[in-house]
Amino acid sequence: MNLLNCLAAIGLPLAMPALAGAAAAPEAGTLCSRSIRVQFPGTVAVTNRFGPQPLRFRLQALPALAAPGDTANLLLLSAEPGLLLQAPSASGSATSLVAGRLVFTAPAARQIQDFGAPALRATLGPTNRAPLNLRRHRALAIWLELDGPPSSEPLALEVQLEAGGRTVQFPPIQLGFSGARTVLLPEAADEPAPAGSAAGGFDYGAVSALSLRWAPGRAGPPPACRVRRIEAVAEFDGLLMMPELTIDETRLVITAALRTGDSVELGGDGRLRVFDAAGDLLTLMDPYGGVPRLKGGVNHVRLHSAEPAAARMTLITRAQEP
Repeated sequence: MNLLNCLAAIGLPLAMPALAGAAAAPEAGTLCSRSIRVQFPGTVAVTNRFGPQPLRFRLQALPALAAPGDTANLLLLSAEPGLLLQAPSASGSATSLVAGRLVFTAPAARQIQDFGAPALRATLGPTNRAPLNLRRHRALAIWLELDGPPSSEPLALEVQLEAGGRTVQFPPIQLGFSGARTVLLPEAADEPAPAGSAAGGFDYGAVSALSLRWAPGRAGPPPACRVRRIEAVAEFDGLLMMPELTIDETRLVITAALRTGDSVELGGDGRLRVFDAAGDLLTLMDPYGGVPRLKGGVNHVRLHSAEPAAARMTLITRAQEP
């Protein structure tokens, strides 16, 4: 089933671009979902491409993240006054889009590769030439500096981690600013496994390289952009306490405290099921308040909890009988 035909898409907070093009009506009963990271408190825009229906979701508590510069973070790169990103070549190939690479397992002289110009002082934090264990440091903080005024049509910079022949890619960084900025990349998306492959997910315990690439499909010269510092951000266990989801005036309250990895699901029967990180059922309960309904089109879901927290939200929609 084409994703455009049946996507209950969750976009950036308070902004959801419309999906272009006509799509054939999906079969009744078709289930579609998409997961993203959300922040409590906050608001998320949801586009329901089907008819009105009760809210169905899965919510999983995520670790809290240390602040950029925290001593619990792992230093990956320090460069003064910064490593200049390599401009893309005119060939248009995948290799031509490489802006720079850090190869943690290479000899010292080859660990910093493919940048446009060297820094006066540039060192990698890891020194033992071994793959990095980033299982508790999966987010990244990157210190960037751009010369000149901001562009009206900014280019985007992609960041990837590599391990065992697989990659994960973070959401692109839009370079529509000038001067210095610290960018926090809280989550990467797994590269899909090849068809028929038995391979599992990306192995954050054996990260061998980090690459910076220009996003394809953008015209014009890139800005003079330097990378001054990169950290792998520490994760801490926390609690998602009494999460609430509100659409219009209908508020659903989950009277539970979810530890990191725990999840809660609201299915078609209107009851909440709480699971631990191993997937074992902890409790079955009724939601406090009402079950919100999604209208066709854009809905704004307001999120609240007793304390600030992060979660992965999956919203599910079902095609109805015409």
